Amino acid sequence: MKNMHNRALALILCLALTLGCVSLVNAVNTGKRTEERTAAPAADTEVPSETVSDNEAVYVLTDASGAVKKVIVSDRIQRADGQSSSRQTQEDAALPIEVRFTYRLDGCEIAPASLAGKSGKVEIRIDYKNLVSEVRDINGKQEKLYVPFLTVSALLLDNEHFSNVTVENGKLVNDGSRTVVIGYALPGMNESLALPESVELTIPDHVTITADATDFRLGSVYTLASNDMLSDYDENDPDALNKLVSSMNDLTDAADRLLNGAQALSEGLNTLLSKSGVLSDGVDALCSGADQLATGAGALSTGAGALADGAKDVNNGAAQLASGTGSLLIGVEQLSGGADQLLAGLQQLSSNSAALNQGAEAVFSSLLSAAETQLKANGLSVSSLTVSNYQGELNQVIASLDPDAVYAAALSQVTAAVEAQRSQIEAMVTEAVREQATAAVTAAVRQSVTEQVSAAVAATVRAQVIQAATGMTEAEYEAAAANGMIDEATQAAIEAQIAAQLASTEVQAQIDAAVAAKMTSEEVQALIAQNVEAQMASEEIRKAIADNTEAQVQKAIADTMAGPEVQAQLSAAAEGAQVVIALKTSLDQYNAFYMGVKSYTAGVDAAAQGAAALSSGAAELKSGAGKLADGSAALLAGTASLSGGADELSGGAAKLSDGAGSLAAGTHELRDGLPALLDGITKLRDGSQELRTGMTQFNEEGIERLAKLVTEDAEGLAERLKAIAVLGKAYPAAYTGLDAETVGGRLHFIYRTDAIGE
Repeated sequence: MKNMHNRALALILCLALTLGCVSLVNAVNTGKRTEERTAAPAADTEVPSETVSDNEAVYVLTDASGAVKKVIVSDRIQRADGQSSSRQTQEDAALPIEVRFTYRLDGCEIAPASLAGKSGKVEIRIDYKNLVSEVRDINGKQEKLYVPFLTVSALLLDNEHFSNVTVENGKLVNDGSRTVVIGYALPGMNESLALPESVELTIPDHVTITADATDFRLGSVYTLASNDMLSDYDENDPDALNKLVSSMNDLTDAADRLLNGAQALSEGLNTLLSKSGVLSDGVDALCSGADQLATGAGALSTGAGALADGAKDVNNGAAQLASGTGSLLIGVEQLSGGADQLLAGLQQLSSNSAALNQGAEAVFSSLLSAAETQLKANGLSVSSLTVSNYQGELNQVIASLDPDAVYAAALSQVTAAVEAQRSQIEAMVTEAVREQATAAVTAAVRQSVTEQVSAAVAATVRAQVIQAATGMTEAEYEAAAANGMIDEATQAAIEAQIAAQLASTEVQAQIDAAVAAKMTSEEVQALIAQNVEAQMASEEIRKAIADNTEAQVQKAIADTMAGPEVQAQLSAAAEGAQVVIALKTSLDQYNAFYMGVKSYTAGVDAAAQGAAALSSGAAELKSGAGKLADGSAALLAGTASLSGGADELSGGAAKLSDGAGSLAAGTHELRDGLPALLDGITKLRDGSQELRTGMTQFNEEGIERLAKLVTEDAEGLAERLKAIAVLGKAYPAAYTGLDAETVGGRLHFIYRTDAIGE
């Protein structure tokens, strides 16, 4: 926002250089005033007899899509004595050119407001529509011809937010930190010239800019529309066509002269900067007034918000009931789908259980083989070790070593002590398995319930917003939108309002409350308990508990045997016995891990069976939820109208407050941005060479081809150009109401869009 004014000035100057509209800037330097055109009474259109010219500039302020919000007109009258004055000289008149902006993000059309802050592949298309035409006789045939307008649009893209910028029907100027995009078009010229297909000349009527955007933000886009392109064409001159071709070939030289005028423009802007103190004082006064307006609008918004909150309280009870019951029906349907997905996932895990068990067993076998090799290498006699016999074999080896009695006694004592705790160990294992099963089933149900409740709330909010905004039901609205009865801007506004309500704290609180209520309901709790008990009663879970209990017993024995007390008892044993004991202890510890792996895979298999039971139970719950949802919908319909009306009032007051706040912020930004004018002038100077190259390209690709066409079809094109030139010359008089025969001058239309995200 800090450089917004600098950017705006740079865009205006680029337009001025491109079309030779230096007079607009000179008018600013000489103190020209612009007056906003309102529904004013007809102004005096009589021009003094000594008038030399009457130049008029029409400023069109639009939103980011191109919809017109305000029109400002400024006249500058130059008299024969060299004096000039400014005044409004006509009533409101229809604009000749419609400028429309379409935005796409990653291939999908998007509203301007929704594009702010987004990242991705962005396309901005500017379409120009010529709205001024007349039917003229061309070689005995009635032809529709458009007033000739050249339109040039310019926008500034910060390289921090935009890369890989391209433009169709335009030119790019990149100074390293920003990219200036200039696009041009001649709307209606294709139709007016009626070029044959054999002529490879396409006259653009739109501009398309593409770029990779990061945190999208865009300043104002400026468009200049001018009908001066055929002002030098003399329709009464028999040699006018040849002169036109010659003038077309001279356009490139004219571009060079325009660039030479940049220095004079820079000097004029320096003068403007020297007078910035007066402007700063005016902006300070504007800021003060805007702040007062924002304060008053904020108070109004607060009052309207309180009124809306009261209306919502009336509707909350019915809305929560409808939301909960509707969510229950949709939620149960989604619960069934979620249970099916859970079942599929657990079945996938279960399919890998055999491979996991085989891998763990292969590692165990490898350890046993290594132990067997180590024992035999030390001269000990041992049979081939397996998972099932290694403990007995190693116990025999230990028993054959000194001190046998010490180890046997210690092992007997430890085993007896651990076995005395078997029932407690089994109870702990059972409780742990039950907690895991309960947590898994509860998590799956909660996820499904949350998705169902969210979907139901979204459907209810959508219906409410559509009803409030259009007075239609959702079905009526969708049908109207499909038939083109609702424009895209309205649809985008409705979707934005729906998204805002869904993201609100109130709606999220409703969702959380509905999920909590459903999770504590008897039906859901009974379903969870039923599935947990079904899993706990399965043969696989019982086997897993038994295996895990045995693994914990063995681990307790192994840990105790490896503990300091037992090791102290065995310290007197021979070194060989201690080595074998340590080896057996390590193998016992891996055996405990191996048993745990088998217990885990058994648990996964059991969970898969439980998920199958959950899927079946969800289908039964679905039937009962439908009846409850039907009864709550009627109550919600009766309270929605009251809340909707209050929301509209609050929304309007909030928009007024936001607008006033934006106005205040904008005036402060205007004041803060005044120092940036010098930077804009510098960037303009650096980009002038690129503009010259673009003018040369335009001459080669456009004007030379048009000259060739004139040579090939001189008579037919001459008649059309003559008629088009006459329309162009007559249009300023038609628009301003002044006599074109006695008063010279120029008429320009300057369009400026609202910024996006700045």
